[in-house]
Amino acid sequence: MQNLTKNQKKTLLSNPNVLKLLEKQVIFKPEFKVRAVELLLEGLPPNEIFLSHDLDPNFFVHEYCRNLTRKWRDKYLLIGKESLLVETRGRGQLGKKSKESLDNMCEDDLKSIIAAQNEVIEQLKKTKALARKK
Repeated sequence: MQNLTKNQKKTLLSNPNVLKLLEKQVIFKPEFKVRAVELLLEGLPPNEIFLSHDLDPNFFVHEYCRNLTRKWRDKYLLIGKESLLVETRGRGQLGKKSKESLDNMCEDDLKSIIAAQNEVIEQLKKTKALARKK
């Protein structure tokens, strides 16, 4: 997202469809996301959806509205309407375990993790080799 001017930030924050602004992100209210997807599924173009909710598409980079509504639509169709009503950002995300949590593990636990990782690596190698044969 592009840098917003102070006036644009003020305008967005006063919009009832905006939950909050982060440094480089606009967080929209869940109800707006659902309504936007429903309008998109009815055939309304993304820019018109934003305009009809007093959100100027020109505040954002090219294709922002289109890409955002497409992302919401895909989530809506794949998981359901409820997926847009609950904020999941930062919850249950997979990633590297912090070094601290590994420091607290016993040697047997660490060896188990390494063994499981090695099994996954071997399975990936087998899958890759089979793909090459085809």
